[in-house]
Amino acid sequence: GFGLGHRRAGGGHGHRRAATVAFKNNVGGINASLIKAMSSERVQTLMLQLDVEGVDIMDVDDQELAQQLTLMDAQLFCQISAAECISCGWTRKDKAETSPTIVEMIEQFNHLTLWTASEILKWDAVQMRVMVLTKFITVAEKLYQLRNFNSLKAIMSGLLCTPVFRLKSTWSRISSRKRKTYDELCEVVSEDSNYQVYREQLEKAKPPVIPYLGVFLTDFTFIDMIIEGSRKKKEKEQRLSETGADREDGGGGGGGAAAAGSGSAMDSIAAMIPAPAPARDKTDSFSAEDWE
Repeated sequence: GFGLGHRRAGGGHGHRRAATVAFKNNVGGINASLIKAMSSERVQTLMLQLDVEGVDIMDVDDQELAQQLTLMDAQLFCQISAAECISCGWTRKDKAETSPTIVEMIEQFNHLTLWTASEILKWDAVQMRVMVLTKFITVAEKLYQLRNFNSLKAIMSGLLCTPVFRLKSTWSRISSRKRKTYDELCEVVSEDSNYQVYREQLEKAKPPVIPYLGVFLTDFTFIDMIIEGSRKKKEKEQRLSETGADREDGGGGGGGAAAAGSGSAMDSIAAMIPAPAPARDKTDSFSAEDWE
């Protein structure tokens, strides 16, 4: 339903390749050691393979760039398994083994954020910065229209980072129409009230949709912390009840209190966890091919 294949005929291949190269390789202005720290070995290898001279972000079509970012996100997002989301595996030392796809998607998100900021900051001329900044606002708008909230958040994070946000002279030259678009997109990805606006839009969005992975990971971490705390509390109450039972020669009141306390803790968890989105029929499921 997105029309992502409209450039397949004719010269579309060159645009698609240029868009991919622009994202993966055109990282001028980013410190090399920072890229090495943020990127996995496989991503670094891919960047070297795509080492093409003369790729300019301004030469890449806005819609084409947004489409390619969406396809890249979709490919990874559809590969994430339930096992990768268990026990916050992406925060462990062995995260590359426990949650490899989540880690790769996080790296891709960080890379896009850094690339967005670097493409603006590498120019000394204010007019060039204005042009590149305007382009990224347009690409962010296209991503929103494609319902790719993950890359949308990544680009907006690049635009909101301190070095870019403090370019007062550059921002003052942005057209009023683009500034309005920027402000509206900022509201969509705002973290206020636990991403309330984003959550509402995600719930209403018609699939296929690529959600912002960071919100899911935050929710998973929060739930895991509560469950772990509830488990430890239950174990402590059980130990206390067993101790009390030994002293009182078989008194069973403590055990009942522990069970009640456990139930109360689980009720608290249920109250704090956001309601899940309505289940979709199998006919509504999608894969990366839906974006092609």
